[in-house]
Amino acid sequence: MKETTVRSWVHRSILVTVLWAAIAAADLGQEKDGELSAGVKSRIGWWETSKEQYDHQTFRDGYFDPTTIESRESDVGFLVGPELKYTYRSLFARGFYLWGDYGLSDGGDANLENLGVDVGFYSREGMRGLHAGLFLGYREFDASFTGLVDSQITDHSISDAVLGIMLGGKPQTPGFQWGIELVMGLQGLVNVWDDDKYEENPAVIEGEATIGYRFEAIPLTVNVGYGVWSYADKAREYPYTPSIIIDKIVERWEDWGHGVILNVNYSF
Repeated sequence: MKETTVRSWVHRSILVTVLWAAIAAADLGQEKDGELSAGVKSRIGWWETSKEQYDHQTFRDGYFDPTTIESRESDVGFLVGPELKYTYRSLFARGFYLWGDYGLSDGGDANLENLGVDVGFYSREGMRGLHAGLFLGYREFDASFTGLVDSQITDHSISDAVLGIMLGGKPQTPGFQWGIELVMGLQGLVNVWDDDKYEENPAVIEGEATIGYRFEAIPLTVNVGYGVWSYADKAREYPYTPSIIIDKIVERWEDWGHGVILNVNYSF
């Protein structure tokens, strides 16, 4: 069985577990304060995958500016999949699993998968219905490729625990809504001031801004917006002896995308 197939089954198992936990939590106490929602999450946009080479300096910390070994850009495509969320008062748990096929502009195809699970809380309502939130979670980004000839771009997976913040207006309230979310991988956050460790460990960065509307007659919410997503990690590392100013080389995967967000959720 291929590694990508195994990962897909793992992803689906995690998502089913999140759904089961959310339904169980909803059944434990059917209070008005609790809400389970399920829907479709989608991203319509472009992705770029590159393999970068970082040359480490022998006589001081840090790397020289990277050089690109190879880069591939996608045509416009879709990442789409289920999203589940359970909210109880100020606490929430959510999960999503997205996948999509992208054609590459210079030939070949890319299959992308993105998994996310979060647990966190909202603050109490502030001025003009403003809410803030904080959450911990997990992100995994998988990329597999077909049709590439003599390419340095190969299948890879990037994952890390994440910390996220959110800011928005009147969640779970009928009417117009807006929201901003920023997510950063914990390893990237811890190592942001250490150039050596940052380039040698996973780095996850996500940013999304949305506006939407929750209908009053039916508990349906539609959100649209724009997002940027970046996932990076070390591909391999090896010593380098031909030069006295470079002692090792790190090759690093860097995947990033941007595009339109369209989410539709129904609350029970």
